[in-house]
Amino acid sequence: MNKQPLVSVVVPVYNVERYVDECVASIAKQTYRNLEIILVDDGSTDGSSAICDEWASRDDRIRVIHNTNGGVSAARNTGMNAAEGEYLAFVDSDDLIEPNMIEVLLHKAYRSSCQMVMCGTRNVCRSVSGYVVVGANRMAFPATNTRDQLSMHIASLLRNGYFVPVWNTLYEHAFVRRCRVRFDETLRIGEDGQFKAQLYRYAERVECLPFLLYNYVVRGGFQSGRSVGEYRYRNWKRVCMTMIALMKDYGSEVVAVISRGFIYEIGVMLADLYVPKALDKGIRRNLVRDIAADDFVRRCAHTAERTGVRDRIACRVLGSRNWRALAIYGRTVACLKIVSHTFKSCSMSGVRAQESRRP
Repeated sequence: MNKQPLVSVVVPVYNVERYVDECVASIAKQTYRNLEIILVDDGSTDGSSAICDEWASRDDRIRVIHNTNGGVSAARNTGMNAAEGEYLAFVDSDDLIEPNMIEVLLHKAYRSSCQMVMCGTRNVCRSVSGYVVVGANRMAFPATNTRDQLSMHIASLLRNGYFVPVWNTLYEHAFVRRCRVRFDETLRIGEDGQFKAQLYRYAERVECLPFLLYNYVVRGGFQSGRSVGEYRYRNWKRVCMTMIALMKDYGSEVVAVISRGFIYEIGVMLADLYVPKALDKGIRRNLVRDIAADDFVRRCAHTAERTGVRDRIACRVLGSRNWRALAIYGRTVACLKIVSHTFKSCSMSGVRAQESRRP
């Protein structure tokens, strides 16, 4: 590749002083050098702002935009507005990218005139000596040339965790502009899936690479009861409804996989509701009753793809309209999550203990 197009990398930053230095370092050290790194400080109240400014003072490829707090969607939109590159990428400020990520994705995008190129991702946890890999998403298909060719892969992209994330993808910036796609700033969660679904509606030339180039740093724990009660269920419902409306032309299989994702998120949310002291009992009961009575939840439960026992149980319960059954399901999954979380914590403690004994 003789031409060296400018690549804009947008990083939304909010109260991540423990992580942002390492994240920006992983971008600044890319083997592909013609980068524009846009750090959007979303009103941080810790030391994140100063760390961003310090990076900008020693690397002229880095720009910092300081905003009042508006959420990750507003920060990404601000970054897109400022981006001048021919290609566009997003990195979350507590994650890390491999040194050759931009080079590999850009080479594929440029060679095949792709509108989007995706890579595989690792899920990693921090330990004393570095990172422990706890999972990975990997699949591949060659560059498509038509929407019909792309349609054959959409369901697999959804199943394999490639479809939704905005940060495992390099975008042709002109394509994003033509689609007039923005992040929905009224959403607090699920905004990335809605953003990508709008692009897939128009995309034709997409390539999927198996290389594990993006490291998603898992930070464990449960969602707070406040966040669960106030917006999580209704936000996921809005996201799912929008994604189904945008993607239904790709066929019933795609709708079934999107519905399964929604049912899964409802199950996770129900579990978090029943973490001890997560939420006032009266508020929790009313929310569970609302979910049980929701016709859209019931339709998704009936149309969702079922790939295992948990899927079948969740669909059966959520399709029953029985709020007491939902409560029992939530308590059961909450107990299983607590046990699993405790086991993982003990395992990580064992890893740390072994590392501390090394000479």
